[in-house]
Amino acid sequence: MTFRCAELSLAVDEPLEGTAPVAQRWELVEREKPWGRDHGLVAEGAKVLLVKPLSGAAPRGIGTWSERRYLVCTNGARDPCCAIRGPAVAAALDRVRPGQVYECSHLGGHRFAANVLVLPDGLCFGRLDSRTAAALVEELEAGRLPLDHLRGRTALGPEQQAAEILLRRELGLTGLGDLRPVEGSGAEAPPRFACADGREVVAHLHAERLPPQRVSCRDEKVEAATRWTLLSVESS
Repeated sequence: MTFRCAELSLAVDEPLEGTAPVAQRWELVEREKPWGRDHGLVAEGAKVLLVKPLSGAAPRGIGTWSERRYLVCTNGARDPCCAIRGPAVAAALDRVRPGQVYECSHLGGHRFAANVLVLPDGLCFGRLDSRTAAALVEELEAGRLPLDHLRGRTALGPEQQAAEILLRRELGLTGLGDLRPVEGSGAEAPPRFACADGREVVAHLHAERLPPQRVSCRDEKVEAATRWTLLSVESS
């Protein structure tokens, strides 16, 4: 039986919270496929992605975008799960948002395929299929942030990513602007967020290291995932 890392991750119920790639800025380089396993490109202060537009979309500076862009990892040279699961999701997104969808190179976490990065929001989602991807677009365009497939906000570190998701669930916050990180929190101190109603909340989390599991179809590399639990919330 062929091993598939995405199937194992789902079977062992590996958490999605706090697994998004961390990047303050994304640099997009349009290039025809195939891309290979590693593109070798670097940009100061940014992570570089190779992209291929669907339906005539064209990469432009993120600051100039008036509409969201949906980037779907389809790079089978890095891991087959992305090539197996990504294209159908890209096609489904393109049907509902033509001109706003791109295939992209490795995002990280291929065991969570299909993975989608939403820019300029900097939101990363995993384990999407054609149905859930289309529903995701509907929610985001309505100003809501769905949590079921959210890996995290890429401008934040893993603990802050998990804290935002767990706080939103605990407090019932569904709007995109309902919660934002307070600058400088989450390094040494617990993650702190500002609510739309003017409150600030602090999340106290517990990190449980799970048994190591194989994380790729291409090699035998194993990693121990982290399961984050919200212990308490302080409000001021």
